[in-house]
Amino acid sequence: MYREVNAALRSEQRQTLTPYFSYLKLFITALWKLDSVRDVVWRGVKGNLTDQYPAGKKFVWWGFSSCSTKLSVLQSQQFLGEYGTRTLFNIQCFNGKMVQNHSQFPAEDEVLLLPCSYFEVIDSIKQGNELRIIHIKQIEPPVTLIQPPFTTSPKKQVDPNRHSTVEAVASGLSKLKVATKSNEQNMALM
Repeated sequence: MYREVNAALRSEQRQTLTPYFSYLKLFITALWKLDSVRDVVWRGVKGNLTDQYPAGKKFVWWGFSSCSTKLSVLQSQQFLGEYGTRTLFNIQCFNGKMVQNHSQFPAEDEVLLLPCSYFEVIDSIKQGNELRIIHIKQIEPPVTLIQPPFTTSPKKQVDPNRHSTVEAVASGLSKLKVATKSNEQNMALM
């Protein structure tokens, strides 16, 4: 189901999300209740993605993105592996969700990035053995891309872009609302 949901989240045809609204609301609500991870996480992708991520570019990852707090996990051929053309994302995130205690594979130290996460490319380098590393930082989007799933008292969190305390205010939600891609500028899909 993971692949189908992510394909719908990444699709230009927003109506493909309709069959998944109930599932997404339930899943995102559950994830929202977990503590947020404010740390560096890693994501490995086979292939060279450096041309798609030049320094300074701001973009959205529309789907759920599986990451790990352990770089060593990515050595598995299932993820990044040690050979072939590969891209390693070094991600500074502020609202990833640690799902290790809810995973079939707790040793992977998995962190899920929520759909509609917004980033800026800081830099990239080409390493030996066909490995590229792209450093990205999660930032607040210029418009709300996904509404929080429920109303709660505001949580205080530190905004890494402003280094000050901000209120994370949740608004009520009767249906999952996701921004359309047509009204965002300078954003890429992954």
